[in-house]
Amino acid sequence: MGLPPGSKDRSDSEPSGPVCSCASCIAGKIWWQARNRIIVYTFAFNCKEKQEPVFLSYQMSNSEWGAMSGTIYILNGPNLNFLGMREPHIYGHETLADVEADCRRVAAESGLAIEFRQSNAEFQLIDWIHEARESAAIIINPGAFTHTSIAIMDALNACKCPILEVHISNVHRREAFRHRSYVSLTATAVMAGLGTHGYQLAVRHVAHLLKKKKQ
Repeated sequence: MGLPPGSKDRSDSEPSGPVCSCASCIAGKIWWQARNRIIVYTFAFNCKEKQEPVFLSYQMSNSEWGAMSGTIYILNGPNLNFLGMREPHIYGHETLADVEADCRRVAAESGLAIEFRQSNAEFQLIDWIHEARESAAIIINPGAFTHTSIAIMDALNACKCPILEVHISNVHRREAFRHRSYVSLTATAVMAGLGTHGYQLAVRHVAHLLKKKKQ
């Protein structure tokens, strides 16, 4: 039996449950471990020669795990770390932590997982988009990068998953420079002016898309 790519002998590992006693078959025990955001699955089979279990592991990338597990990446751009404090008359009093809690609650109703992140750095958002390109979906509020970042648009164009653009305020009722969105050129859907509730609606729409895809 050949090893999967990246596999290593894990004979020093301890099984998390009983393995098959048959010396020739694959044990029916698979379990998962998360280490530093890298998923490692380990399986066991009984070696014909040694007549004892041998444990193998295979590292899975974040994007592979996201696609398999139904993970939604929710990415937030610059200044959203000040949500609740910055111009509450426009953006409301909810904090980003409040938004994250609401999104996790809604996602859990459909058995979905959330990767919720925020950065003020354009390169970091691009790296996260690359990581999420094969996930269940990307929900992104790029902040001011919405109107300036061709690089974020290009990164999103490389994604294989649905992309939902979210804005807390109605950007089309604000300054003229906010009316242009590079992200909208690649987004599956756009939600604007719904307050922080727009995030929850985006999560529900992803769940709807995934359910429809399975039918």
